[in-house]
Amino acid sequence: MRFAAQRDPLVVAAPQHMSTRQVAVHLLLRKGLFMFGAVVITLMILMAIFAPLLAPYDPNAVDMQNSLAKPSAQHLLGTDNLGRDTLSRLIYGARTSLIVGLAAVAAAVILGGILGTVAGFLGGIVQAVIMRIVDMLMSIPMLLLALTLAAVLGGGLKNVVIAISVSMIPPFARLMAAQTITIKERDFVSAQRSMGAPKWRTMVGTVMPNAYPAVLVFGTMQIGAAILGEAGLSYLGIGIQAPTAAWGAMVSLGFPYLVQYPLLSIVPGVAVMLVVFAFNMVGDGLRDVLDPRLRGTS
Repeated sequence: MRFAAQRDPLVVAAPQHMSTRQVAVHLLLRKGLFMFGAVVITLMILMAIFAPLLAPYDPNAVDMQNSLAKPSAQHLLGTDNLGRDTLSRLIYGARTSLIVGLAAVAAAVILGGILGTVAGFLGGIVQAVIMRIVDMLMSIPMLLLALTLAAVLGGGLKNVVIAISVSMIPPFARLMAAQTITIKERDFVSAQRSMGAPKWRTMVGTVMPNAYPAVLVFGTMQIGAAILGEAGLSYLGIGIQAPTAAWGAMVSLGFPYLVQYPLLSIVPGVAVMLVVFAFNMVGDGLRDVLDPRLRGTS
């Protein structure tokens, strides 16, 4: 007995005259959690770009006379132990988190993608050496590896990006290797190789572009993980250094005053949670749309 493949009702509802790209946009617009995540990410980007215009005060301005002030008309979210405006530091902290998340994932995508593509396409001893190194790095939890690297390199924005990006290279390398092994066996790749195309051209021009959907989805989700990693490192005191505003450092700074002034830790903590959730929902929506097996179009 043959059973008809179940199709996503959103796909069925899409007008038949739409192109593949239009159908994808149509599906994304009808996914509530994806739209929620997209709105949150858009607001974060706008907040980071226009931080000097949105922040009511200089985020690093110290005012000891107003230290640990409760929320008021002058300071909507109160002030920290140095009298710095919490709302202003929250706004500027979005810029720090966004830079770390995007830069770390971009570096991991490039380096991990190159290693994975070379290993999967060439195979043999090259694949064995690269993948054993990747396996060794993957045996160490990502946050622990980033913590170790950050402790060795020291704090600061650049070192935090390096530490997080290196810790993220192994999963991207494994993903690209798996995608490459699958794609290189397809007919269009075999035809190109039989025509005498150079290996590097096949890898760069054919294999890597066809692996981008999986990398795009995984990379989107990893941005949230990178932001969470930066928050963890800053919370432990080896991430973004003072006086630069960072959400993790704000959570750590407010922890001793959690009972008397809970907003000092709760507000940046909720911001981290919300942004990480938003990137995961956007990545989940992209996965559902880009993978035909999940939307019933295979």
